[in-house]
Amino acid sequence: MLAAQPTSTFPRGIQPESPSRARPNTGLENELSQLGPWKLGSVLGRGAWATVRLGWQNHATLPYAIKILRTEWTDHPWALSQFQQEAELGRRLNCPHLLPILGGDCRRHPYYLVMPGLRGETLQQRLSRSGPLSPAQALGMGRQVATALGVIHQAGFVHQDVKPANIWLVPNGHVTLLDLGSCQEIVPATSVWERPLIGSPAYLAPESFTTSQGITPQSDFYSLGVVLYQALCGRSPYPCNHADLADGPATARECSPEITAITALVEQILHFRPIPLRQLQPLLCSATADFIQGLLAKHPARRPSSAADIIATISRLELAAIQNSVSRLLAE
Repeated sequence: MLAAQPTSTFPRGIQPESPSRARPNTGLENELSQLGPWKLGSVLGRGAWATVRLGWQNHATLPYAIKILRTEWTDHPWALSQFQQEAELGRRLNCPHLLPILGGDCRRHPYYLVMPGLRGETLQQRLSRSGPLSPAQALGMGRQVATALGVIHQAGFVHQDVKPANIWLVPNGHVTLLDLGSCQEIVPATSVWERPLIGSPAYLAPESFTTSQGITPQSDFYSLGVVLYQALCGRSPYPCNHADLADGPATARECSPEITAITALVEQILHFRPIPLRQLQPLLCSATADFIQGLLAKHPARRPSSAADIIATISRLELAAIQNSVSRLLAE
């Protein structure tokens, strides 16, 4: 059994190695054997902000996941605010595709949150283990993630860290979107230097790196498009390999070896068009490929307007994919 792993990115201007207002890293969250009424077990995951451990209460038949804010961040106002916000959203949002917060303590150190234990694996683990999903599987996963995003957006937030490591799969097909700790309030256009850069760069929308646009639900839709692309063909639309770029000016393709990986990635996200999905998966229907291409539009205004629109479109495509699979089986 595993649990959500906290996001590994930081607000602009904050470095993980030496947070300006953080305590020394004593590793207390790794040494504790008891936290409130919870007995602590093995470490399930570690992130930049928190450690997730197994937890039990007396007479409980199933373990829970205990997310503990790392000691070095307990005096940092921004980190503590995000942790408290995660607790509030986890208690308030009601959706079968979001991981609820069942309890915890955000008033005094050590700060912790209690979540249900999850059996299964992340989409990232699934893709590493068995390769791309079928169209019906990928679309079913995307529909459930979009349902979770719709609930988050209706509450006035964006998730900002939709990625395979934050999408949990169980064998019966149920999908859970993890890590509400990355959520940010929807705000109008602001300078890129006035908002934190939260999330995993490979899945962030182009507007996350520009100075002219705010972060909106369409930013999450872009991230979902990256996830669907990867789920269907087993690779990112932006592999940071100049030889794999679909198009672009020669000056970008011939950049010097000294360019950093993150700079190359951002350049691709901002300026390059991914290889069309049907070149990588020729059997994929054109409607599904076009839909995902729309999610990956560089400008947010060209992406779907709401999670409800995405769910409606995916539902039609998913049904067609299932019917196509059945037809192939009957023809064999």
